[in-house]
Amino acid sequence: MARLESSRPPPPPQFFIDNKKGEVNELRQLLKNIMDEKDNKKRREVIKKVIAYMTLGVDVSKLFTDMVRISSTNDIVQKKMIYLYLVNCVESNQEIALMAINTLSKDCRIVSSPDSKIRGLALRNLCSLRFAGSEEYIQSAIQDGIKDPDPYVRKTAIIGLIKLHKHSPKMVTETQINVLYELIRDNDASVSVNAIVALNEILVNEGGIAFNRRMVIYLLNRIDQYNEFAQSKVFELVAKYIPTNEDEMYSIMNILEERLKNSSSTVVLACIKIFLIYTRNNPTISKQVYARIKDPLITLFGAGEVSDAHEISYCVLSHIHLLVSKGASGEFENDFKTFFCKDDEPVYIRVLKIGILQMIASENNMFEILGELSAYISDFHREISKKAIQAITKLAMKFPDSSIHLTSKL
Repeated sequence: MARLESSRPPPPPQFFIDNKKGEVNELRQLLKNIMDEKDNKKRREVIKKVIAYMTLGVDVSKLFTDMVRISSTNDIVQKKMIYLYLVNCVESNQEIALMAINTLSKDCRIVSSPDSKIRGLALRNLCSLRFAGSEEYIQSAIQDGIKDPDPYVRKTAIIGLIKLHKHSPKMVTETQINVLYELIRDNDASVSVNAIVALNEILVNEGGIAFNRRMVIYLLNRIDQYNEFAQSKVFELVAKYIPTNEDEMYSIMNILEERLKNSSSTVVLACIKIFLIYTRNNPTISKQVYARIKDPLITLFGAGEVSDAHEISYCVLSHIHLLVSKGASGEFENDFKTFFCKDDEPVYIRVLKIGILQMIASENNMFEILGELSAYISDFHREISKKAIQAITKLAMKFPDSSIHLTSKL
């Protein structure tokens, strides 16, 4: 019996249970030791230990004062970890919130932090604080950030204003909204688009940003300065704008035509949306638009297939499906082979392709499309087989003279 007891394996080690208090005290001593340490690598290692304990659920709020003391550094890596610690500790212990706010507010000022990345980082974390009484400090920091000479800080301040509005809408004043309108003309494109996004968020109950012809023309003239996301936001405004006459409409469309060559599906589809909205009441021009946008759409779809970006392919196919159903079937008639299904494609894409093939079928391509659809009848997926049979049946109704040959494929 004694031999059996001695053969039992030793119990597994228990971490952070009995020695939590001792470990926290040890961390406090380490923080005091690095107070005057100039080696950033050593300072980072100590701060990493604090963060590690915090993520494990250990109460490290007692180290708050020590962490604030070592926050006087220009090392961005240390700042990120210290700010992470401050924000998390404030949520669990609001008694020390004021000390955290003072530390972050200090780092938001140019006098204390010449590095714009640190100012922006401090402002971003300050705007993330959520407790009663923090709004006034955040509002003051945002007002200073909007006037900052560095575009990164201005951009961060605009995002902070959105956060402030969601947390406390009454804190966003009419003056700040007017400043956002002024920032649309900011020299930095990222600041400009952030102002547009912020206005749409803050004024959502009023229908979003208020724009006019002058603003639309200004944004279109500097469209090359914007990235893909920014361009899509500008095009959302242009789509809502109603041109005063045909000449203005053609001018806007001529500016946007170059965007159809863009490699971004977001930009191209946003441009196409504008073209379709502007010409929806003019069938003659609409037909010209269909012919112009056909190649960009097929190019985008092909790019999605090559890169296996099925989500992009489906989005582009959905646009083509809509255009074909609205009267553009003749424009895609000669490109019917583009919509032949592939075995490695998702079912939802193949179903959409079958719908397009059925709509673009004509006397010129009917039998080739029929041969392709007949191959799908015995497909492993029931949905594909069903859609193929339905498509052949509709073709028989669409081309009654060839109905005997069509139904023989069923």
